[in-house]
Formats: sequence, C-alpha cells, structure tokens
Amino acid sequence: MKRKIFISFILLFLIFSTTIFATDIKPDDINSDLYLAENNYSLASKVLGNAFLTVKDFEVADNVEIDGDLFVVANTVTLKSNVTYSDAIAKDGEYAIDKINSHASVKGNAYVVCKELTLEPGTEISGDLYVVAQKINMQKSSNVGRNIFAVANSFTLNGRVYNSVYATTQNFNMNYFGSIDKDLNLSSNNINLSSVIHRNANISANELETTSNFLLYGNLDANVDNFNYLGEIHGNANIKAKNLNFVTNTDDNYKCLIQGNLNY
Repeated sequence: MKRKIFISFILLFLIFSTTIFATDIKPDDINSDLYLAENNYSLASKVLGNAFLTVKDFEVADNVEIDGDLFVVANTVTLKSNVTYSDAIAKDGEYAIDKINSHASVKGNAYVVCKELTLEPGTEISGDLYVVAQKINMQKSSNVGRNIFAVANSFTLNGRVYNSVYATTQNFNMNYFGSIDKDLNLSSNNINLSSVIHRNANISANELETTSNFLLYGNLDANVDNFNYLGEIHGNANIKAKNLNFVTNTDDNYKCLIQGNLNY
C-alpha cells in the first residue's frame, strides 16, 4: 500500500513539474548552445545556452535574452532596444528617455571582435565585456554588470559599468550619462571625461580634457602631454604633464576642485 502511495506521489510530482517548470521554455526558444556562421543574422529567439557566431552583421532583437555567454566575430554587432522618448531635453542635449519598453540582454560574458559594437539604450551585459573593435558605442541607460576590457579606435561610454574599465584606444569619450562604479584604467591619444567615476582613475594620454560634470571620488594618476582640467576630484591628483591648465569661467557651474593633495 505504501509503495502504491509513493509511486502515485512521484507521478503527481512529475506532472506538476512538467506543468509548472516547463512554462519557462517557450516553443521558439533555442534550448541549447547556438553555433552559426552566416552572412547577416538577427537573433529573434531566446538562447538557453551560449551563442557562438561568425557573421557579417549581427544583431540581438530588443526582446531577446542570451542565458549564457556570447562569442561573436562580425562586421557590426548591435544589441537592440525599443525606447519611448519624451519631448523633454536631457542634460546631454538630446531627448530624454521616457520608457524602455524592451531590450536585448546577455546574462553571461560577451567576447566580441568587430568593426562596430553598439549597445542601444537599456541593453545589458550582466557579466564582463571583452571587445576588440574599431568603434564602441555604449549608449545611455545601457549597462555592463561587471568589467569592460577594450581595445578600440573610438570608444564612447554613455552608459553604466558596475565594476571597472580597462581600455586602450585612440579616442575615448565618457559623456554625461556615463558612469563607472569602480576604476578607470585608460591609455588613449585623446580623452574627454564628462561624468562620474566612483573610485580611481589611472590615465595615460596625449590630450586629456574634463568638463564641469566630471566627478572623481577617488584618486587621479595621470601621465599626459596636455591636461585641461575642470570638475571635481575628491581624492589626490598625481599629475605628470607638459601643460596643465585649470579652466576658469565666470559661470558658477565651472569649478576646479581637488579636495586631496595635488602633486604636479
């Protein structure tokens, strides 16, 4: 009798498991790793594993999620989003985002070799981003959950990085909506910093310029030829430069503040 009850319980559990847990998998989902070599490809189905792709142009649709890691070699790589803009103008001079309706996401790490990588507003990579590209465009409200390791000709950072950025570039622009929760380690020819770094910055450059929106909570170590400084540094500033210029203006919003020590 007990055996029959136990078997009945197991059968009920299996029926319950199938009914409840299988709802996470939709008919169009790719329930395995994805291996693909094509000319152009738009990923429109959720991948329940890793994605390995060699394509000319690759995009992840705005409602698609990759559960594992993304490995891609391509001409262009785009993580798409669907965004509603308001009529208001944001502080970067563009229309403000009213709502992010849907966005592409990678739950693991992303390993990308391409000419151009674009993370549209709201898109996310939960792990690390490793990228070699001619151009990286990380748009506002996009985010990388851990670190970015990048080699690029041009890198525009207007989203959020939850750990640190390690980059070698020709041109690096960190715009108003960009933020780095830990450190910026950067070697570049031309650098413009216009937003927040929550820990330290270690910079090597020919030309370094900061704006009134620049805020560094930790220390700055900079080895540069020319440095036009504006903004706030809450820690120490250790600067090796041929020319160091503290930008002045009658506007009260313009300030050159170093709360720690300046070693020049």
